[in-house]
Amino acid sequence: MPRFMKVGATYPALRGMATDETGAAINLSTALELDMMAISATHTIVAVPGHTTAIWPATPDPDGVHFWNWQYAWAVGDTVQAGTYNVYLKVTWTSTQIEFFPADGAETLTIEAVD
Repeated sequence: MPRFMKVGATYPALRGMATDETGAAINLSTALELDMMAISATHTIVAVPGHTTAIWPATPDPDGVHFWNWQYAWAVGDTVQAGTYNVYLKVTWTSTQIEFFPADGAETLTIEAVD
């Protein structure tokens, strides 16, 4: 996913794909809670509760290459700090089962200053 957006933008929603070890999309609609996290060297975007939602069945992007099974609807103030962010999805399956996606590394989001 590298994604790019401008400081202050709140549209479109940030979308991502959580997959199992075979690369197949996971049905996130059964999770108790979904939370997007975006962390840069100097700033962390904390997801607004309820703004991260499952997309099931997974929806293809117009490019026909990417499929999305979760999205985060930006809130005003989320994108005020320019930088390169590592993006993770925290999935709470049960009170004792928490999983992070991607399992290996992170996706990237770049928020660029408006000149």
